[in-house]
Amino acid sequence: MTTATQITNDLYCLSSAGFAIIPDFLSPETVSSLQKKTEAWIEEVRAYEKATSESVGYGSGWPLENIRCLYAIDEAFRALAMDARLQAYAHSYLGEYEIGDVQVLSNMPDERYARLGPQGPVHFHRDHVWQEDQDPPYALHCFMPLTDMTRENGATVIVPGSHRTREPNYPFAESEERERADDNSTSGFRRRLFPSSISLEAPSGSLVLIDPMAIHSQGNNISETPRTVLNVAFKQRCLRGQLNGHAIAMNYSRAEVDPDFLKTLVCNDALPGTYGPLE
Repeated sequence: MTTATQITNDLYCLSSAGFAIIPDFLSPETVSSLQKKTEAWIEEVRAYEKATSESVGYGSGWPLENIRCLYAIDEAFRALAMDARLQAYAHSYLGEYEIGDVQVLSNMPDERYARLGPQGPVHFHRDHVWQEDQDPPYALHCFMPLTDMTRENGATVIVPGSHRTREPNYPFAESEERERADDNSTSGFRRRLFPSSISLEAPSGSLVLIDPMAIHSQGNNISETPRTVLNVAFKQRCLRGQLNGHAIAMNYSRAEVDPDFLKTLVCNDALPGTYGPLE
């Protein structure tokens, strides 16, 4: 099968279901190299948070650890974001786009969530709100698991097809009572609302394309180790973004940044232009 045909087929899956899984996207050697670089940056950010008492999660809450701006740390992450295949998926799905971030998302083990089990309450949500003056799609997440994504370690739970239609009484967050576990401070929407939800299980080195307007959540990690993915987050300009990636890369990158990469990053002076240890 040609690359063009494969991309067409993958985009059909993405458009109809809200996700697509492409196996063997990264070689085991590449996964191992990226994992070492990722772990070093995670530890640096954690040390910064401990020393300053400043959280740099930007909207992500425990047990999901969201470490951002890997593009400013090492050329390997910029090369990953500019991979011709990822660019082809983003352009074909979104048209004009920006790179919002290159981040590492870790679903951390926690005994409270382990007690809930895989079918316990989770944080069903969309990453963005519907734009009144523009039709979706608005964004594309490109997950590359550095560890296997399994039901046991909290693989993403998604409601297939939910990126295409708003739920009645939108959003559920304002119209539907949540359920809460007695031993847990967090809550989630009742699973009965989403009978078609599934866990996106994929081996390390895969590419998992996700439309973040699909209703989804991290699963409950009942294992003893984190579930970790790299994410290259593409978006249309109608979405505001979290950070001024262009300013961060220009002013704080630890290696020279290619102008073509700079042009793809979010550039908005109203957004924060620093991140954690990058000051």
